[in-house]
Amino acid sequence: ERGRPMLETLIKEITGRRFTSLHTDISTITGERVIIFVLDAPFKLRS
Repeated sequence: ERGRPMLETLIKEITGRRFTSLHTDISTITGERVIIFVLDAPFKLRS
């Protein structure tokens, strides 16, 4: 939660959208983390 403001800024800069929700999971075996962002609207990938 402490990093949420920084993540909000980064996601907005990258996608042009705000996220309404985020979900995380950490593997107890490898320690890898997955973060899923739910955006406020669809976005188009820039090429």
